Amino acid sequence: MNTEHLPYCPCGVFAWEGGGGYFGGGCQFYGRVCGKCGNVLHYVGRKGWWVVLINPADLEDATVEFINKSMAIQARAYEAVWTAADQIKQKGLYADICRDWGVDPDKGCQLHYLEDAPKYKEPDSDMEWTDYEYRDDEDNRVDIDAHAFRTDCQTMRDANPSRPGIVRAPDPLNVPDGVTAYVQRDAWDLVDPDTSSVSALLGTEDLPEDPLQVGWDKYWNEVFDAVTTAPWRR
Repeated sequence: MNTEHLPYCPCGVFAWEGGGGYFGGGCQFYGRVCGKCGNVLHYVGRKGWWVVLINPADLEDATVEFINKSMAIQARAYEAVWTAADQIKQKGLYADICRDWGVDPDKGCQLHYLEDAPKYKEPDSDMEWTDYEYRDDEDNRVDIDAHAFRTDCQTMRDANPSRPGIVRAPDPLNVPDGVTAYVQRDAWDLVDPDTSSVSALLGTEDLPEDPLQVGWDKYWNEVFDAVTTAPWRR
């Protein structure tokens, strides 16, 4: 894997060695070792933001714990906040298009495929597609040019892409002492925990709630409640 984009080691040289990595499940990771001083580099991507952590070998356990706990929770929490805000924005943009077309967005305007209708052929294309119309929340047909309306919606989405998986990284604050941290933005920004304006929010002592854990708890609490109150248990 190409290492040219990585920052210099704190020892002052650029001599990263090694290979291998992990990709999947919303996380990408690979590591390198400095050929001069033996420092270990972790290049970690979680939920669309990228961080480099460089640590002496004797701090490896503390760094890995930070990656798998603090950083993972921050990434999921920030993605959840960003996604919720993006959904509100996208809903507002869609409502604006509906109003431009004389459609009441409060009544709904959802795409509905017409399986038994003749196929629809896109202009300037030999491809045929299942035809469609728009219906409101009560399953009534919305009287608009469905093809032109969908084109307008696609133009809006292209101009305002929804990318909840690409979230600018917050500074990974309160990393273990002795660990050097960089956040990748336009370039590698060295993290200074002492001067960051968001240290109160992202401190390891006050992490955001983990949305994944919240979801698991909600699901299993409902399952356990259903089991403990089931008639056959009486």
